[in-house]
Amino acid sequence: MTTKSIIGPNTDIRVVLSTLWIFVLLNMLYADMISLLDHNAPIHILLMDKVEVPSAFLFAAALLMETVIVMILLSRVLKYRFNRWANIIAGVIHILAVILGGWSSAYYLLFATVEVIAMLLIIWLAFSWKE
Repeated sequence: MTTKSIIGPNTDIRVVLSTLWIFVLLNMLYADMISLLDHNAPIHILLMDKVEVPSAFLFAAALLMETVIVMILLSRVLKYRFNRWANIIAGVIHILAVILGGWSSAYYLLFATVEVIAMLLIIWLAFSWKE
């Protein structure tokens, strides 16, 4: 199965990749927002119970979110070779972050599943992309 058979022959893969990163970002944001309402969620405990959050953790979280935001732009402007590898590498890193950084509530598992599927699609589209 080719990339063009999935997304259509006239669809620009750069637009599809960028749109998928927007989709992933929105899912991440909503998962975090809902977690703030859940008194058992690690993020709620850290932020609402006035536990001092280490600056290294905050920096890592910011870096992770910034990577997704930057991929929205980079997917549209990078040249083919760099674009493919940036999407593959960022996708793998974010799948690992979702799996390792999550927790087991039903809503989080739903968001995490959707995020991982979207990022697997990003990786597959980038990997199978022919110039």
